[in-house]
Amino acid sequence: MLASLLLAALAAASPLNTKRAQKTWGLFQTTIGDDFYRDFDFVTFNDPTEGKTNYVDEWTARSKGLAWTSGGQFGMTCDTASIVPNKTTVRGRDSVRIHSKGWFGEILLVADIAHMPTGCGTWPAFWTNGYGPWPAGGEFDIIEGTNGGWGNRVTLHTKIDKCSIPKDKVPGMSDYSGNVKLWSCTGGAGCGIEDPNPKAWAAPFNANGGGWYVMRRNRGGYAVWFFERNGAVPDAIKNGWSTVDENVLGEKVADFPFWNGVAGEGCDFAKEFTDHQIIFNLAMGGHWAKSNFKAQGCEGDIDDLILNQPERLTDAYWLINSMRIYGPDGDAAITPDIPLAGPAETGAVQSPPAPPDQTPSAVVNSASTETSASTTPSTTTTETPAATSTTAANEPSTTSEPEPSTTNEPEPSTTTTSEPEQPTTPADEPTNESTMTPEAEPTTTTAPQQWPQGPSPAPVESPQEPEQSSESSSSSQQPDPTPVGDGSNRTGVDGQDTSDDSSGSGSSESGSGGRDGGRGGRGGGRGGRGKGRGKGRGKPRKGGKGARR
Repeated sequence: MLASLLLAALAAASPLNTKRAQKTWGLFQTTIGDDFYRDFDFVTFNDPTEGKTNYVDEWTARSKGLAWTSGGQFGMTCDTASIVPNKTTVRGRDSVRIHSKGWFGEILLVADIAHMPTGCGTWPAFWTNGYGPWPAGGEFDIIEGTNGGWGNRVTLHTKIDKCSIPKDKVPGMSDYSGNVKLWSCTGGAGCGIEDPNPKAWAAPFNANGGGWYVMRRNRGGYAVWFFERNGAVPDAIKNGWSTVDENVLGEKVADFPFWNGVAGEGCDFAKEFTDHQIIFNLAMGGHWAKSNFKAQGCEGDIDDLILNQPERLTDAYWLINSMRIYGPDGDAAITPDIPLAGPAETGAVQSPPAPPDQTPSAVVNSASTETSASTTPSTTTTETPAATSTTAANEPSTTSEPEPSTTNEPEPSTTTTSEPEQPTTPADEPTNESTMTPEAEPTTTTAPQQWPQGPSPAPVESPQEPEQSSESSSSSQQPDPTPVGDGSNRTGVDGQDTSDDSSGSGSSESGSGGRDGGRGGRGGGRGGRGKGRGKGRGKPRKGGKGARR
């Protein structure tokens, strides 16, 4: 009792406590249906988990039915029809990984998800990731697990060795229902809290129609809430209100209150955690999925399943009703200029084309004016400028933009994309050659003439989304095409205590790799309320002991 009172007093005295007092959040951006193509990039680097995954670009994903929109929902999946050759020249089964174009600081993130990937051989995740050599910028996993087994693991990763989950909960500040699996947040393993609610993960989640995941990040730390589809859901979350009062959200699933003097002297969250991108991905296999494969009730060989048994992967898809981003007073603190982790690079990148039946539109922002005058794919070479000083979230960016290229050719063009080379591992990072991401060979993709009609999996019914306010549309913008960096290897088990027998059968969870790193190339960040444009790029990250995804 005395310890709890002391911790509460320390928290109240913390200079970060005023930031944690942020309770009311204003709507900054809404992403529904086709907005996902506007707000996210499809990345194609090698799978950092060393699984059997071939991440494809937007054109390939849409033309093959691996990404689609239907009835206002956005879906993404893996190839569920082909037998994949087991050759060194083939990366694995086609799948999708998307990164937000914006980089975010203090936000309340609400994702209404109707279906998440599940099944043996899968490793899905919904997460955020920083820039710089992993895990220097921090990583936070909102949804993550393997093979559809056990429960959802909410995990935080950091490079510094001072951060941990307080073992004595502070009343009103660290109350949560989840079970702590690992207390220290350092490095590859990270600190993890598992949700005991079976309806929050995998097959039970899907059978119940999904639900809402809410993540809050501020200077004091991270927190996650989950609301079942047919449970008690706050109206602000269910109906997508323009403001959300955090006080109505109730008990958290997980809370990571990293304020100085409570979670450990020297755990400076504000200093160590950079702005983050939002990521959805579906990895096929990988270290963590492979190590848990038998213990989670899967039969056979995981690589054989992924390559030769596509019929067992028909439940491996995301179906997202909406994603909403809230910020303090409606500003989500999107950083338009990301400090470079290395020298500027030049790369040839593909500008995702508009569908043939889409009306060309003009996109205007404070930094430049762009007009899309062609409905055919174009090839664009973008020069990466040196990073400029960070622009305030409520002011337009003054960063100079390179002139966009325009194509007048009637036929789809062929685009070559080159990955940037891996940097040398920092001296303070342990090296594990087996987890390094090999440099990708240049690939050539010829775009088909027509978009596919409709998704592969059947959509799941969900409540109708309310009509969107002008607030969300005003924040959208279409950044210049930018090179996509390759993912960095990350290490260890995602917030996992290897002595824990989560299955209840005597089989303990074994080591995973974290998830992949990839913040990828230069995210086109947005300035205050969508006005600024800037460029940021970080190096690929490399981990040490395990495999990160």
